[in-house]
Amino acid sequence: MAYRPIFSVLIMLAAGPVSAGSLPNPVLLVADFNDRTLNVQIGSGGAVVGEPVSISSGLQAVVRPAGVLPTPSLQLKQSATGAARFATFEFLGGEEVTTGKLSVFMVLKPATLDRFLVGIREGSGGAAKEFASLLFKSDGEIALNDVNPTVTLSSTYSAGQVLVFEFIYDLDAGTYDLLLNNASD
Repeated sequence: MAYRPIFSVLIMLAAGPVSAGSLPNPVLLVADFNDRTLNVQIGSGGAVVGEPVSISSGLQAVVRPAGVLPTPSLQLKQSATGAARFATFEFLGGEEVTTGKLSVFMVLKPATLDRFLVGIREGSGGAAKEFASLLFKSDGEIALNDVNPTVTLSSTYSAGQVLVFEFIYDLDAGTYDLLLNNASD
């Protein structure tokens, strides 16, 4: 069976004040894969070790050396056809950010033009607790879903393109900014 790479991923999440007396900008997840063993399936030890908490059956999540991206990255490959599969990351200690600012930074490199979904969700509430999701369409469009109707971003993607996303949430105001490759979209 031939495997086709889906994404190479680099993720970092940081929050503003989580509770009174906390650090001003605590980092709740760094998944940079710099200290991971290369070319093997990643574990599911969670944020404390920069790993997902779960990986769906039928999905390979292999740490690849620098080259595809400038630093080691997580390559996600579907090893079977059918249902959607996910690598799920959570905040350190299962922390939930409900106030202040939250920054979600990720670098994605889709290997092919296909249909991919990247969701940013709160806790275990599923789609009902989704902050936003990015839908990569097979025609190269990128759509954004949040509490508002789906919008197509003014940017597109191509196979092999490096895409740098940063969501900057102001949870108190109920707003966010999205930067794609360091520019507002």
